Order: sequence, then structure tokens, then C-alpha cells
Amino acid sequence: MIDWEAHIDAEKYLEEELIEDIDSGPRTEAEVNEIRNKSYETERIKLSNGSDVQYKVKRGNLSK
Repeated sequence: MIDWEAHIDAEKYLEEELIEDIDSGPRTEAEVNEIRNKSYETERIKLSNGSDVQYKVKRGNLSK
């Protein structure tokens, strides 16, 4: 059974996008590391152009 409340309260981030964010400036390396470290679930997902790692973080659990 799916825990819909946990799913709705999750912020999802893709590794490839996080790396792009560091390179282009919207996020610092420290912010990306916080996302990685605070994720409650990490999952390798298949995409049309290969695969990526998805991090799920509880909404509101990151420093701003």
C-alpha cells in the first residue's frame, strides 16, 4: 500500500539536475550535499536517455 501523505510531502531531485544547478549557479555544492544527506529515499530511475538517481527529501526539511 502506498503512503500517499509521505509521497505528497516529498520534494524530488535528480542527480543530473543537481549537478547542473551547481555548474550554472542556482545551488551551491553545500546545498546539493544537504539534499543528498537529508534524503530519506534514494532510487535509481530509468529515463528515456539513460538513468539517473532520484533523491526524495521531506518537504520543509532543508535549510533555506
